[in-house]
Amino acid sequence: STDNGNSWIIMINGLPSNPSVGTLNINSNNIIYAGISGTLYRSTNDGLNWLPTNLNFPGKSIMRLAINTDNHVFASVSTIGIYRSTDEGNSWMQINNGFTNNVDNLNFPGIIIKDDGTIFLGNNHRKIFYSTNNGDEWFQTDNTKKRGMLCFDVNSNNQIFTGAYDGVFFSNDKGDNWHEKNADVLTNKMITSLLVNSNDQIFAAVNGLGIYLSTDNGNTWVAKNNGLPFERIDALSVNSYNIIFAGTYNHGMYRSSNNGDSWTQINNNLTETLILSSAINSNDYIFIGTTGGVFRSTNNGDSWELMYNGLANYIDVSSLVINSQDYIFAGSEEGIFYSTDDGNSWTKINYNFNSNYIYRVAVNSQDNIFAVTGNAVYKSNDNGQSWLLINSGSFGTFYKAFGIDNDDYAFLGDDDLIYRSIESTITDVKENPLVANKFFLNQNYPNPFNPSTRINFTIPKLSFISLRVYDLLGKEIATLVNEEKPIGNYEIEFNGSNLSSGVYFYRMQSGDFSDTKKLILIK
Repeated sequence: STDNGNSWIIMINGLPSNPSVGTLNINSNNIIYAGISGTLYRSTNDGLNWLPTNLNFPGKSIMRLAINTDNHVFASVSTIGIYRSTDEGNSWMQINNGFTNNVDNLNFPGIIIKDDGTIFLGNNHRKIFYSTNNGDEWFQTDNTKKRGMLCFDVNSNNQIFTGAYDGVFFSNDKGDNWHEKNADVLTNKMITSLLVNSNDQIFAAVNGLGIYLSTDNGNTWVAKNNGLPFERIDALSVNSYNIIFAGTYNHGMYRSSNNGDSWTQINNNLTETLILSSAINSNDYIFIGTTGGVFRSTNNGDSWELMYNGLANYIDVSSLVINSQDYIFAGSEEGIFYSTDDGNSWTKINYNFNSNYIYRVAVNSQDNIFAVTGNAVYKSNDNGQSWLLINSGSFGTFYKAFGIDNDDYAFLGDDDLIYRSIESTITDVKENPLVANKFFLNQNYPNPFNPSTRINFTIPKLSFISLRVYDLLGKEIATLVNEEKPIGNYEIEFNGSNLSSGVYFYRMQSGDFSDTKKLILIK
């Protein structure tokens, strides 16, 4: 188009038939580059004619192009890596120095070049690489290494410790920067549980290797496994007398009264020995979540009692938390249950979460409750009677951990990433930054689905909202929302029981905002 898009002319002379042009770029001399499948084409006359360059990889894809101020061209080729031309595309050199040979890591759909010449690449595994010497060498940015968060705890100085697949990490600036705290001992070890005691000593459960202790903020670690089995430990807790309790995957509960120097198995009347979670109340009663419900001990683990009144039978209880009133909240495969009488009786919280399985529960200093499903986070200000979805800014992947620091900031982790709430979670809901400052439409969950699925969206201000479902031909199938709504996070259920299997689309519109996502019905 030469008239601001009012009219268009197709420019395919020299291109293959039915070309699928995946990427375009133009240098300062008005030379145009087009990536078509695995071949890069070039035009020197405003697209009237095209010629292939010798960057040609049949069966591959030219994923992205970028051009710097010297008119050097950088091309990302699927599964092969990065090529550079310093002569406007006449010749090319592969520049992969610094990458691994893993083919998956050589897909770079993102390239951007800063004004100072620094080049950034993003691959399909959420890793970012950069080069400051025109691509001669590449380095991975430290904070995008596959880290994620499997467990979380905070010391008295509000310094954060997280356990991941590759060890223990530490931050003293609310997660802006992370530092390894492995002292080579825990490097590349999977950390399944963390505990910081009242003396700021750190206990780390290492998958299959027992428990390690650090008394110097993670700078050095010592194994503390006398009496412990070498298996996964997901539950660590400590009472007011600094007695430590460890819940294992196959051998039940263990106790240490000497800071981990020795451990004793304590399974009297404990009929379920796969321990998923634990919590201790103000009376030093210890509660453990198992694959068969909740057990309680009122005598430091000498004996256990199954607390099943009102609790669904034989369910996984993956998370336990106790608030300042000693109310117990249990996240399970059947939702959330709570008890106000030390576990003697339980009541189920009736709310339509996007999944029955609640993997994590937590409370902040104001006793607000947080519930984490596989891909969503909810908050309640009234002991679970009502809930607000607070997913804005996260990606909806499978969350593994959730924690709150001493300033009431929330931290959420999956296999790859750690998220932090923008402000403290005790902020009033109307000012809560977890409600985004822009419109946002989430991917439906589950997807594919049968017959119903949930769609979440965020509104930053009072707005008229339209949310409709369409088939592949653009025919409207359903109107889910068509009204004015106030600021907030919303969840709508769509039922496709009267539809045939296939691909559908849902579109949210409000003023100038419009976003469309795909949903798949499989019957």
